[in-house]
Amino acid sequence: MPSDSAALDIIFVSDFHAGPSERPGDDENHPVFAGEAFVAFASSLIDDATGLGRQVELVILGDGLHFPASVADTDTALTAVDAIARTHPQLVQGLRLLLEQGYRVVMVAGNHDAQLHRPAVQQRLRQHVGQQLCFEPWIYYRPGQVYAEHGSQYHDISRVSTLIDPFIGDLDGPMQPALSSLLEAPASQGLRTVGALLRDRRDRLGRSRYRGDTLRDHAKDHRLDHQTLVRLDRVGQTPISSTVARLARKLVGTPTERVGRSDAYLTAALDHVDAILESSGHAVPNLVFGHTHLACRQTRAGATYLNCGTWSRPRATDAPLPYVRLRRSSAELLTWNGSTGSGNETATRSLAEQS
Repeated sequence: MPSDSAALDIIFVSDFHAGPSERPGDDENHPVFAGEAFVAFASSLIDDATGLGRQVELVILGDGLHFPASVADTDTALTAVDAIARTHPQLVQGLRLLLEQGYRVVMVAGNHDAQLHRPAVQQRLRQHVGQQLCFEPWIYYRPGQVYAEHGSQYHDISRVSTLIDPFIGDLDGPMQPALSSLLEAPASQGLRTVGALLRDRRDRLGRSRYRGDTLRDHAKDHRLDHQTLVRLDRVGQTPISSTVARLARKLVGTPTERVGRSDAYLTAALDHVDAILESSGHAVPNLVFGHTHLACRQTRAGATYLNCGTWSRPRATDAPLPYVRLRRSSAELLTWNGSTGSGNETATRSLAEQS
């Protein structure tokens, strides 16, 4: 990492959703990870950095991988990692290109790749792409420049109440599920998921220990202090009644209600996050998130909000792929056109236009 951050390009991408298997090849409308474009993108980042004499840091801001809901322990998680590497060799190739050239790559855990919290999963992934690969369990933060996280913690059905310590028992056992796993899991597993979640939501003592002990320990290795982490953790906490009602709408609503996307929950959290950072002396000019799949750049009262969208798209399209580029004096939402091998700045759209 360069000592002069003015010479550093921080590139944010998210929501590849690279899973251990893909739909049959004749399903042209099912979104899949744009792997070939990612290899070209990684090569272009290296070429641009070399030509301009800059450094590059790539941040995959959650859900780079997509683990099936059936993954229940370390053994099944490792099997899934190996399957993902076989199914998406372009992901492996692109990450290797960057790491072998000495550029930093950071994977932030999201709700669909929460298995990255397992140390054994991190090590297996490093075996596939390179030992230099870095991980963040929740927040990517550079003082005075950027605060970034996946964003699922502000989404009631995707939130995990003890995010950076989600294990039920030891590190090799099951993990605390997000309620959204019901939408993927078999019915019997879904019932167990609801039971585990409701028990956890009632366990106020457990949350108290998490905020008191786990977050205090995490702050020792982080640039954000303990109380700031606690306040950020509380932003996404919602009453269990509203969460269950939202899940019911997802399960029994119209097809549009079940699959439609909205970023209202995230936009509602932005000002709270910004205010917490400001009042705790950790203010930054840029807030970057993923999760919604809705690429966006908006100047708000306190900071610029950017969402890096998704690199998962239907096979039948070659739509440009969004990414965020931060430099010391600029924050840009750009698109990568894999067919022409070029990056171009996207038109700025307001959050209201996308919700």
